[in-house]
Amino acid sequence: MRTRIALCAALATLGLGCSKEKKQSLTEPASLFVAADLAAGTNVKTLEADEVAADVDSNETLSAGGAALGGSGLALADETDACTTAKLRALPVTADKINLTVRGTVDLSSCADGVGAMTTKTNGATMKILLYVGCLDDDLSAYDGKTVGELIDQKVECVKSETQKRLSNVELSLSTTTTLAVGGDSVTIDEDFHVANALQNTGGGTCSATVNGTSQTWKNDCHAVDRMLVTKQQINGEKGADEGQEQFSELVFKDLVEEVADAAWYASGSFNVRFGNWTGNVKYTSSTTPPSYTLSDGAQTLSGVVGRGSTTSLALAELPVAGARAARALHEVAARHAPDAVNGGAALSARVSPVSARAR
Repeated sequence: MRTRIALCAALATLGLGCSKEKKQSLTEPASLFVAADLAAGTNVKTLEADEVAADVDSNETLSAGGAALGGSGLALADETDACTTAKLRALPVTADKINLTVRGTVDLSSCADGVGAMTTKTNGATMKILLYVGCLDDDLSAYDGKTVGELIDQKVECVKSETQKRLSNVELSLSTTTTLAVGGDSVTIDEDFHVANALQNTGGGTCSATVNGTSQTWKNDCHAVDRMLVTKQQINGEKGADEGQEQFSELVFKDLVEEVADAAWYASGSFNVRFGNWTGNVKYTSSTTPPSYTLSDGAQTLSGVVGRGSTTSLALAELPVAGARAARALHEVAARHAPDAVNGGAALSARVSPVSARAR
């Protein structure tokens, strides 16, 4: 660079000059979501202390390398996870020197049928996915034309760039019919769900990290949101109590520093978090020490240490995990009524009994 500057200065004395080097521009995609899609509604599910603690412990975003992950802490059914992952692996990748994008729509209807201890029919399950990585000074063109499956075991990292950009959107629309035996009656539950999962900045654009030597610092306008809304619930043809209810979590980045080398945790910084009706923060002191958290629902305070770590590379870890997000949502739907099928409907009775009584 100094040689070029000196040469240009010499040419300038002769009335000549050097043309500026042209740099390719990042092609950052627009989010799949508008602001209202990622905002908590008025009927967010209330969580008990043990439920929110489990959600914190299993949330992938809280691990270093999880900035593009996100998670709701729900257990995955193996058959659902395998089905959605297989479909996701076939998605095509487009890339040039500095932009890498995965964009597609996947039919997951066959992945939810019969999952859980009840009869569940999937009337429709569609996942839209948008994943983006931008590295201004790297060369990602070798990944163009590959599939997600070919990238799962590879690391795609911004190793030369001083700035990297990330965006991850997963949208799932799901419609199911579940048949249960409750108190000797046959109960049919028709439900529609909308799932929005995003890692992006609060204005709807990409998250940005500044790389400095062996660490990278994430900008504070980045947040990770998980929202699942029950848009319809009909129990034996009548409106159910869960219609309009949603599960919601949001993690807002605050001075988060991540070591470039794989590490279990962020080196410093924090998340301002909301899990359902609980709000608080998760604080980091070392990349080798689990972070501590403090949460409150307004009546009680919950403190502890996050109980999991991950050595998942930030890179394109979001590619296979996006499939897990969809699988998690499908399994959550199936698992909603599994206890009812097992215990004869006790867990569902509070919501179903007014309707089933009229059906008798």
